[in-house]
Amino acid sequence: MAQIPTGFGGIAYMIVTMLFIGAVITLEAWPVYRIFLSQSVGAGMGPARLAWVALTFLLVIALNVLAVVLPMKIALKRLLDREI
Repeated sequence: MAQIPTGFGGIAYMIVTMLFIGAVITLEAWPVYRIFLSQSVGAGMGPARLAWVALTFLLVIALNVLAVVLPMKIALKRLLDREI
């Protein structure tokens, strides 16, 4: 059991996971900061800033969908190739 986390696959998984978490935090940090700042100061956000916030949240959703769908497609292809 101790060989799995220290093997190549385990290390690669940990690196990719940290990159994924870093990407999500990086994409969400600015919009969350802007929303918090506009609410704490009492100033509204203009339509351009709202569009950027919506775009970054859509990018986070797309990144999460890719993180789920892409590995599943790769795994399904490998399973189907293995059966034949």
